[in-house]
Amino acid sequence: MERLRGAGFAAYFAGGCVRDELLGRTPKDWDIATDAAPEDVARLFARTVPVGAQFGIVRVIHDGEELEVARFRGDGPEADARGRDFTVNAMLYDPVADELLDVVGGREDLAARVLRATGDAEARFGEDWLRVLRAARLAAELELAIAPGTWAAMVGRAAEVMATSPERRRDEIEKMLTRGHGAVALRWLADIGLLAHLLPEVAGDGVEDDVEGLGARLDALGPCPAEVAWAAVLVSRGVSDPEAAAEGLAERLRLARRLARDAGRAAARAREIAGWEERGVAARKRWLRDDVAEAALALAAAMVAASELPERALAAVLADRDRWDDAALSPPALVTGQDLIAAGLRPGPRFKALLDAVEDATLEGRVTTRDEAVALATELAAS
Repeated sequence: MERLRGAGFAAYFAGGCVRDELLGRTPKDWDIATDAAPEDVARLFARTVPVGAQFGIVRVIHDGEELEVARFRGDGPEADARGRDFTVNAMLYDPVADELLDVVGGREDLAARVLRATGDAEARFGEDWLRVLRAARLAAELELAIAPGTWAAMVGRAAEVMATSPERRRDEIEKMLTRGHGAVALRWLADIGLLAHLLPEVAGDGVEDDVEGLGARLDALGPCPAEVAWAAVLVSRGVSDPEAAAEGLAERLRLARRLARDAGRAAARAREIAGWEERGVAARKRWLRDDVAEAALALAAAMVAASELPERALAAVLADRDRWDDAALSPPALVTGQDLIAAGLRPGPRFKALLDAVEDATLEGRVTTRDEAVALATELAAS
């Protein structure tokens, strides 16, 4: 800030970081509004990234921090403030003079616990339809009520949200799901008829509505990793095959394939907990060593809190996890395909089934030596 000011430019902290400081929250990032052009910012700092230079935005890496430096939206700081989305995001702060610039009533709205569009709500949402999602997400996250005029504009612009890019919709939805208080935001989106289009896995034609179920899961999870949050969507009542549904989710919202795959598998594994006590030892050990097991357990705990899984079943899983160490879950293989060939067995499609059967017996403690393993494989091959 001092370097920008020393070079003759205006500079203020702006947006969410000012809001969070006033709320006593730790800002997630720091944004600076200035009248400096991107090329001026790049000249003043050694490490910069022009993330949106055509819009006047440069990311500055300074003293180990990343800060987004954006040129004023309009002619000067007051015009910049009036062009921002919501009043609580439209305050600027001068740390050198320790002065808050608030020309839109943002501090008053924070005190009243209200989210209000800046100026004309219809105009603000018309500038960017995604602000409908951002309004729901931000109001829920900050535990604010939505001002009546802002809500009316959200209802009027809801259908247009689907014309925004899938990636932008995905990012807003993921923030709702992962940051806590997402249940409130999703209920608002359901009320304006938008949730069925955004997340048909939860609410839409042909599936059983599960908005309240997802809300209960999210309330139990609180802030959580993305794979757990998306898995919470994929265990909704209308989803019969979470792993197949994950592929559709990835396609529709451009979700990263690995993230979608992990979410789908975590959802499927969480559902399997209901029948835990009927599973064999080998199947339970394989479940526990799955790389999505921890995500599945986190989701299962939320499902227990939402009365969707029996607490007894989850307790049994946790007891098994505590009593089996890594060596018990993943013992060294007693035989390989080469061992079976050396024992006189002909390679073929059955080899994998034979090796899996030997591993099952190893996990269950029925075989403990190579000779026993080879003998079992030979016996099974002959049957």
